[in-house]
Amino acid sequence: MECGTPVDTHPADAAELTSGIFVRPALIAGAVMGILSSIPLVQFGNCVCCMWGVTGGGFGAWLLGKKQSGGAGALSYGDGALVGVLSGLFGGLLAAVASILRLLTIDRDSLAELEETFLELAPEIDPEMFEVFLQFMELSPISVLVTLSINLIVFPLFAAIGGILMIAIMGRKKEPQA
Repeated sequence: MECGTPVDTHPADAAELTSGIFVRPALIAGAVMGILSSIPLVQFGNCVCCMWGVTGGGFGAWLLGKKQSGGAGALSYGDGALVGVLSGLFGGLLAAVASILRLLTIDRDSLAELEETFLELAPEIDPEMFEVFLQFMELSPISVLVTLSINLIVFPLFAAIGGILMIAIMGRKKEPQA
């Protein structure tokens, strides 16, 4: 304090926070997110503000905080966003692959039953709109591209929000004062 030598105000753990440390929590959280987004009926949780995406990003940030020696307090909002985006990319890719596999396994009889059920539940639906829905249910390069694109944009976005929220909830590190 008296010699005038500059003191490093950043903890030693900050140097350890490299990009490699984000991968494992992101893969685990992304797998959970992708699985929950692929289970029939459970997948509709994503209709509520992309619930599984936000949850997956938060879970990734929580796992990252558990891995740090300083706990969640050693993480910044950027760390939460990064692990969230990585979780969302992996989870979105996994959910897209699961959706494509489900489309590959659907048979014509099931598709006909689905069409009948849908028309019974919503008889006033526009026939042109229903035709677009049926075309999307059939596996085509366009449906694969649309599914993959939507998942790889929406999942990382909402997972980043979840990661940031989890860091805020767990108690983010205070910035050093000058």
